[in-house]
Amino acid sequence: MSTRQRSKKSQSKPVRKGLHPRSLHNQGYDFPALVTSYPALASHVKPNPYGNLSIDFSNPLAVKTLNAALLNRHYNIAGWDIPDG
Repeated sequence: MSTRQRSKKSQSKPVRKGLHPRSLHNQGYDFPALVTSYPALASHVKPNPYGNLSIDFSNPLAVKTLNAALLNRHYNIAGWDIPDG
């Protein structure tokens, strides 16, 4: 992706506070694509009060599953895990 294309894309939505402007996720997560590549995430994805797809970030299993999905989709890392506790 060229710098010009990236600039246009980043101007389409405001960058989320606290995230680096070049972060892949500074405009939110593509939950449908993540679920397609990592189906275990599907049970954690639900509309939030604003109608956007999200997960319950207070649920450790949901966050762990989201991280596994991100690693799988963006970095082709399969079988990632953090032991309980």
